[in-house]
Amino acid sequence: MSGGCSLKDFESSERPQRIRQKSYQLGFDLCGFTSAVSPIHKSYFLTWLKDKKFTGMDWLGRNTDKRLNPLSLLPGSKSIIVVGASYHHEPNNEQDYKVARYAHGEDYHRWMLEKLEALAAFIKTEICEDLSWRSFVDTGPVIERDLAVQAGLGWIGKNTCLLTEGLGSYVFLGVLISNLDLRQDSGVTDKCLDCSLCIDACPTGALKPYELEPQKCLAYQNIEKRGERDDSIFESLGDHLVGCDICQEVCPFNFEVGESRQMAWLSGFTDFDLGDLKIILQMTTGDYKRKIKNSAVSRIRYPDFMRNVFLVIAARMRRDLLPHVLQWQENHPDLDLAEYDYCLKKILA
Repeated sequence: MSGGCSLKDFESSERPQRIRQKSYQLGFDLCGFTSAVSPIHKSYFLTWLKDKKFTGMDWLGRNTDKRLNPLSLLPGSKSIIVVGASYHHEPNNEQDYKVARYAHGEDYHRWMLEKLEALAAFIKTEICEDLSWRSFVDTGPVIERDLAVQAGLGWIGKNTCLLTEGLGSYVFLGVLISNLDLRQDSGVTDKCLDCSLCIDACPTGALKPYELEPQKCLAYQNIEKRGERDDSIFESLGDHLVGCDICQEVCPFNFEVGESRQMAWLSGFTDFDLGDLKIILQMTTGDYKRKIKNSAVSRIRYPDFMRNVFLVIAARMRRDLLPHVLQWQENHPDLDLAEYDYCLKKILA
């Protein structure tokens, strides 16, 4: 549908309020509106592409025209609703490895998209009967963080995360592009000021103010990186099994953030369902796939996940696991991992 909405009979000023109220009822903590047709970091993004900083994440180099004009993703679209849901919670530190908070629960893409579709259904029923829309949660050529800034949800911090007052940076984002005409929300001032805690804390120097070198980022290395890695990164990865929250953990805007209202998402999967390192070593490829099926961890293939496991064992110097490490290799003779050799040398030293 290319035309605008046939609006229900009430003041246009009520529309944003009704949408925000419904979004909160659905579980979103933030909701803003923008009609921006170009990301605020367009120039930086184009340079980033030109320099091929996306190496290993080739999908970021595709559909550039759509990323630079998100309204082109839906003919006749007029505005974008951007929502955010806090996922902040205190992780349990019982295991010998760290899993980034975003990956502790059920795959956020699933339930965020369900809630976005429910929000669209509400708008179609209550506000615009001929609404047309498209929803995205890291599932299309959309630069969510820029849109979130343009919709007034927060600002891009020096660690390149979206920072919000009250919720910090532990926030999932989703966007709903539609033919509904909504007033642009005002922006939020950058409040990082002269703070450099995130930059100073990054163990690999991946951060500069407002810039991230993806290939140096631990989260890239243990989630997105496929196949062999440069062994210079082995020690830095340490006990980070999945992702890394260091630059968020040191951010003052995350110091006094309350628990997520969406704690039910943790019931479907937690990092502790993986079990301890001994149990992980005994998992077959099939066991692994079944265990992480509905989790964001499912993005990591079994061989690459095991690369991370061996680095954790080495970092923790778990010599007691030597028999299980050797047994793993016997069970997987087809997998020749440099991280396995590194682990063996470390715990035999």
